Amino acid sequence: MLIADESAEVAARLSDAVRDAGEIHLIGPANDGLEALQLFDRHRPDAVVLDLEIPGTNGLEVTRTIRDRDGGCLIVIVSFGANRDFIDEARAAGADHLLSKIDDIETLVELIRSL
Repeated sequence: MLIADESAEVAARLSDAVRDAGEIHLIGPANDGLEALQLFDRHRPDAVVLDLEIPGTNGLEVTRTIRDRDGGCLIVIVSFGANRDFIDEARAAGADHLLSKIDDIETLVELIRSL
């Protein structure tokens, strides 16, 4: 699983939650959209957890690119509080799930375990 988030604190929190879930190979974290795409191309993970507002290439563009390259990859976009328009755009770009960075860590872990 690839984690891509501009915040080192959030990336560490997500990484710790995934590691605690066990048996998940962790890639990253990537700190911007371009690095996320490079890591994705190099490792081809089954899942990507992506900050909606990641710098470089925004989360929606990264989602579209990953979806074009691998239609089967689980893409989870995380945000501190996306509005309805962003949620709709994320779905249209190919995101499978949109979760809150604050409240939905357990949901994220359960999604990853289901792979």
